[in-house]
Amino acid sequence: MTCRAAFMTRGSRLALWMAVLLATLMLGVPAGAQSLSEGVNPQATTSEDEDSEVPEPEPAEADPDEAAPGVQVVRYDGSDPYALSIELASALVASAGGTSEWVVLATGESWAEAAAAGPLAASLDAPVVLVPPGGLQTPAARPDLIAFLESAEVRRVVIVGSPEVLPNHEPSALFGLGMLPRNIERVHGTDPIGTSIAIAERIGTPAMLGELGRTVIIASDESVADAVALGPLAAAGPYPLLLTAPDALDPRIVEYLTKHEVGHVVLVGGTVAIAPAVQQAIETANVAVTRLAGRDRADTARLAAELFEQHADGDPACADGLTRIGMAAARQPEQALTAGPLLDALCTPLRYTEPDHLPADVRNTLYLGRNASPGAAVAVFGSPRHIADRTLDVQTPPVRFATFNYRPNADASALVGILRVIDESGALRSYPETEVTIPRERGIRPNW
Repeated sequence: MTCRAAFMTRGSRLALWMAVLLATLMLGVPAGAQSLSEGVNPQATTSEDEDSEVPEPEPAEADPDEAAPGVQVVRYDGSDPYALSIELASALVASAGGTSEWVVLATGESWAEAAAAGPLAASLDAPVVLVPPGGLQTPAARPDLIAFLESAEVRRVVIVGSPEVLPNHEPSALFGLGMLPRNIERVHGTDPIGTSIAIAERIGTPAMLGELGRTVIIASDESVADAVALGPLAAAGPYPLLLTAPDALDPRIVEYLTKHEVGHVVLVGGTVAIAPAVQQAIETANVAVTRLAGRDRADTARLAAELFEQHADGDPACADGLTRIGMAAARQPEQALTAGPLLDALCTPLRYTEPDHLPADVRNTLYLGRNASPGAAVAVFGSPRHIADRTLDVQTPPVRFATFNYRPNADASALVGILRVIDESGALRSYPETEVTIPRERGIRPNW
């Protein structure tokens, strides 16, 4: 599946940010805002007539074809992990026209196998659906799973996991849907690491990540948060997601990297999650490493989102301009366990948040989305107890006060201004790179 652009470029985001700051100033300062102590004259005029007033701007006529700004929120909240995976699968299939030839089934008892299954599903333009123990046998099959397979007109299945983990012997619910044994594949290894390698082999040759070459993602087999955070990028390539023990690189992974001439690995997590010895072993195999190591899991997800953005930037398939964010609770990342293929299709990376407050950059982005066209789209994974509705309703601006601070130049022939901002902590910052000059043909009066 081809990855699509998820965010605006940094330059356009800065321009949007500046525009909203100025709009905030024109609309009025929020209650409790501080004013700058000196050098600010909001009544300064650029007219040749020193005593003239700045005319009120004419209200712009609304463009009926332009979407109103705002934040579109879609929440995915199944009653249990299995229902949630079906809800996500249904959304993906709906976005692709309502049917899917393939589906990838993984046990709900192992997050590792389900996470590794994401890029395989994306390579087949298919969703990942979790199945409970024994859930493929007719007496134990969930009605909602059967209903999804029927409505999506699924004809071929890949089962991730061994027959002991996910048994599929007669009487099978899949056979009952008209699938023949040749329409059903099984991919597994002797352990989670082996299964992730078997899935990578089924995907085929890893995709290229720009000039970095053939790329795979390696995450700790003990960190569901890191593996899930990379789900959208893994689906985008697709880039196989391999699992490793935290303290040593499995020889089977080295063999896989060599066999497929992998030139680049995205290593997820800091040195506590994955020891330096693992990175050294990868580099010894003549493979370049990009390590995504944030201060915590939320910061690592931010780094993963930035890499997704860099990979997707400029793809015309998501040229509507919407700022897109996927949100899962940092303490319950498994809520987005099977979301990778859907997020890729929606041009959306995944971020983590606390239930009652957003990361600062996400909060600011949503505020901008409320107040500047074309807005933002947020996919939320989990119930309001995981991420409260009020947390997503960002009403206040990302700064307490912003204005251009003007002073006369050396010969009093012009006003020179730079942007000054008081942030939420009350700190004052100036931005010299925003300098603007306003010529004054008649000079600047003493009491300007």
